Amino acid sequence: MTLIVFHPKKKSLIWDLAVIVAVQLGALGYGVWVMAQSRPVYLVGAIDRYELVTANNIHPDELAAAAQPEWKSLSWFGPVVVGTKAPDNPTERIDQALAALNGGPDLAQLPRYFVPLSAIADKLVEKSRPLADYETIAREHITELRRWLKANGIDESSVAVLPLKARLGVGAVLIDRNTAIPLRTATFDGYATPNSGPADNAEPTR
Repeated sequence: MTLIVFHPKKKSLIWDLAVIVAVQLGALGYGVWVMAQSRPVYLVGAIDRYELVTANNIHPDELAAAAQPEWKSLSWFGPVVVGTKAPDNPTERIDQALAALNGGPDLAQLPRYFVPLSAIADKLVEKSRPLADYETIAREHITELRRWLKANGIDESSVAVLPLKARLGVGAVLIDRNTAIPLRTATFDGYATPNSGPADNAEPTR
């Protein structure tokens, strides 16, 4: 854009350049803002899956309601791993579920319901599945994950898979079978079953 308007004898050159700089800075600022709003801030263990939650999914008022200080601010250095738990009060639980069905935030987007991952680890592990369950539908992914396990000295019997819900779709998370701590992500569908057809063939992600 700068080269298009540049002409040494043009009287309005300084003004033109100022406008271009302003436009470029504005575009840069907007790009940075978009990136900041879409950055992942929480990886939430929820019932039978993990959910990757971005900054723009969390209302500022919700942060103040979080139970622990480290959950009251949005991370700039990667997602914080937490668990979530439905309200103990039956009425509140029903109200929250109905609100989510009507387009409101789900449990994973409500820090007031966050709990330490250890509080729900057993339930997550119970819902997880072994790598072998995905062999016929995501063979390339499973082969790559097994290579990674071997390279890191991790026994396959000590890990399992949970679905991963994210803004761009569904993936999978490799977890520790004792703690439910996420070890690595992959792009195949963690909800897929042997009868559901081939999973996405994209390369696994770390």
